[in-house]
Amino acid sequence: MGSGGRDVSTAEVAATQAASPGWRWATLGGPDGRWSADPWPELCAADVVVTHAGRNALAECATARRPAVVVVPQERPFGEQAATGRALTRGRLALVVPRWPEADDWPGLLEQALAHDGDRWSQWAPGGAARAARCRVQARGFVMRTAVITLAAGRHRHLTLQHLALTAGSHIPDQYVVVAMDDPDVSVVVGGREPVATVVDCPAANENLPLARARNLGGEGGAARAVDCGAELLVFLDVDRVPGEQLLERYQIAALDPGHRRSLLCGTVSYLPPPGLYGYRLSEPGELAEPHPGRPVPAPGELRRSEDHALFWSLSFAVTAETWHAVGGFCEEYEGYGGEDTDYGQRARAAGAPLTWVGGAPPSTSTTPSPTRR
Repeated sequence: MGSGGRDVSTAEVAATQAASPGWRWATLGGPDGRWSADPWPELCAADVVVTHAGRNALAECATARRPAVVVVPQERPFGEQAATGRALTRGRLALVVPRWPEADDWPGLLEQALAHDGDRWSQWAPGGAARAARCRVQARGFVMRTAVITLAAGRHRHLTLQHLALTAGSHIPDQYVVVAMDDPDVSVVVGGREPVATVVDCPAANENLPLARARNLGGEGGAARAVDCGAELLVFLDVDRVPGEQLLERYQIAALDPGHRRSLLCGTVSYLPPPGLYGYRLSEPGELAEPHPGRPVPAPGELRRSEDHALFWSLSFAVTAETWHAVGGFCEEYEGYGGEDTDYGQRARAAGAPLTWVGGAPPSTSTTPSPTRR
């Protein structure tokens, strides 16, 4: 990337591409590279950026928080790019090489660069991570395979409303896992509708609902089923939660942000008023719901870090598969509501996973089962 010099020939670029068949190259600037009036989307979508050490190019890379960057300093009268390259090496911000490598060296260099942590770019450009994550969602589509997990025991009209709202969202989940706690009718409720639901049975030993076990299901379903099927992001919603249009998109943006991807991502909590005669329109919940006074309410697009794990509620939260494994799931010794959430919040604290409140990701509680209209 860049057009400030011509230190690399067309033949060298072609040889590099031929020597790294596992990588797809997009050339902006440089020898025979195409001009792009706005390289930002492609920059955000790249796994590795190869660029000279010019300040403008590096500022874009730093703001994009790319996981790895290979920097090739160009010759300058006062050696400023070489000095910048040395600074990048000292700070371990990027993989720096003094000249264009031989073609056969590139596969190893790209893998080495990919191992760099993009978080360190915050030393160069403190802001911009959320913007970069948002752009990666837009540039690469729904890049994190996402599973929505809900638990049901009755409350079928709530489940139907949630199912319809997921269909109306800006992103459709790759998996919709419904754990039926002693409820054989759930399969009928969710059948024949997109997104296709996977129903997992969870027997209850007594009148107390096994919520913790239903979320874990001992490797048979729930979160374990979603991860086994390739989910990278797990979104948990109580059955009475109506996901807003951008809920999954906002959670994904937060999970892609290097500063928050190891957090418990918590949606803001809000409550719907009783429905009218014909229920709610799917576009209405976000406009009608009132936020809970006892929980943070960050602005749309804001990610608010918190160390107060006592505020964790499982009614709407998301975790990467990596964080789910690090925390270790819910303690199945709890039955019924409440205790398992408090315990899970403290497990997350012990595992070093902070809370992040995600602005603009409000699932609203449907206070009364009701029909819906589009």
